[in-house]
Amino acid sequence: MILAALLALAAPVSAATAENWVLVTTAPNGVAIYIDKDGLERNGDTVIATERHDYSGTNDARYSEMRVRTAYNCAAHTRQVKSATVTPAGGGAKQEMTFSDSESPVEAVRPDTISASIFAQACG
Repeated sequence: MILAALLALAAPVSAATAENWVLVTTAPNGVAIYIDKDGLERNGDTVIATERHDYSGTNDARYSEMRVRTAYNCAAHTRQVKSATVTPAGGGAKQEMTFSDSESPVEAVRPDTISASIFAQACG
């Protein structure tokens, strides 16, 4: 009975943190780039997406993973990086960074780029 109650309490938390990582592309250096389709936050023309850059397929010994939160304006075809969390290779302490508008200006999403592929997944 107590176990059932604990499971019932845990269920909403699990649902709220559910992730659905969809492979967007693999960069020329071997970094696999995913987007969390269930975590997209929509507000009018703006979509905030979380990207996961998986370095396990590379020879880059600095990182194992980087997660980036980016705001995409679907009407204006622009993007602005809001924050990033970097996990060093070997399991060191994560580095979390939040960027101000001056540190991360709005930029156009150029065709035929990785950003354009992510934009298509976020806004499509």
